[in-house]
Amino acid sequence: MGGGGPLGGAPGSLAMAASMAASMGLTMTSFTGGRHAAGSYHYQGRAMDFSDSAGPSPGMMRFAQAMASRFGSSITELIYSPLGYSIKNGKKVPPYAVGQHYNHVHVAFAHGEGNGRYFPSAADAISYERAMAPSGAKVSTITANSSEGFGSTIHAPITINGYNRDPEELASLVAMKISEAVNTRRRSSGVA
Repeated sequence: MGGGGPLGGAPGSLAMAASMAASMGLTMTSFTGGRHAAGSYHYQGRAMDFSDSAGPSPGMMRFAQAMASRFGSSITELIYSPLGYSIKNGKKVPPYAVGQHYNHVHVAFAHGEGNGRYFPSAADAISYERAMAPSGAKVSTITANSSEGFGSTIHAPITINGYNRDPEELASLVAMKISEAVNTRRRSSGVA
């Protein structure tokens, strides 16, 4: 897919996108809330929308181009219809969701285990996750280790859409889902 020059290879994050957008006069118009396509990265806390007007603008174009030229190959999704192409999983693709992306730039990064290239270090990933958690939430990063008896990492995606209640309750739900995944893995691998 042509246009816009080569994609940049710097590791990026939503925090970096938000900082760049703010420095260019754009504001975040959507993060985890709002109405999005089913399965949207917004519902996973992995996408943000940025805008500076009700329609296409030079500021949004500059931001979309800057994101592509700096972080392109580490971007999971970059959608801004006037750009002429989209980015999906670090590659230029034909524009998609065109009708919905004239008044904002959609940026998504895939974070977490197995995607370390999106953060310069594990400490940066942990710092980002803590910054994105609501104040008062008592949720920390959980990793598998050999003492758990699995010999490998458990991949158990957890999706909780539209949760607007107590952060403590959310932490309990996440812990419960992790416990279920651990127990399922233990039963399937014969670990008591």
